[in-house]
Amino acid sequence: KDRLDTIPESSDVTVAVTVHGMPWDNFPWEAWLELAPGYRDTLMEEVKKMVEPYKFNRKQVILCQDEFADPIWDPDDKYLSTNEAYWNAIHDGYDYAIGLPIEFFAENTDSLFYHALKNYEGFNDYHLYDPFDYPDWSVPFTMEFQQEKTRVIYNGVPVGKYQPYVVDAFYRAIDAVLSREKS
Repeated sequence: KDRLDTIPESSDVTVAVTVHGMPWDNFPWEAWLELAPGYRDTLMEEVKKMVEPYKFNRKQVILCQDEFADPIWDPDDKYLSTNEAYWNAIHDGYDYAIGLPIEFFAENTDSLFYHALKNYEGFNDYHLYDPFDYPDWSVPFTMEFQQEKTRVIYNGVPVGKYQPYVVDAFYRAIDAVLSREKS
């Protein structure tokens, strides 16, 4: 919401809700497949409700994954990669594409380095070996790129003033799983 409040009403906005990702078809026993919908799908609906009142010309909320939505792990192209989501917004002429990661509680080597090199592949101003300055881990780390007419924004993970909401949601998720009766 804080980010959306800074965007002019006449804009076209894509919010890319990003998950880590896995090669799901190769791991049918993965607990995430059963447990994620309660968190991920609920949060997707909440993000859609949050975006709805804004008077943007065009707005969309999409789900994508940072990892394993590539020709090697996803040869049938079943999953939308974060990079594809950004490039779709760019090619469709959106003014903003905002990446909203929902599975990390703090920045880490995945979010800062490895996912970034995949998510911003092909961007004019993304340079793999450029250092970045992130001295205060109590505020979200953000990155912004101008690609054609689209401002691509990595919104960062919810730290600092956002952390209590994440901790509460995490607590409720764990409680929901642990309070299940054994069958």
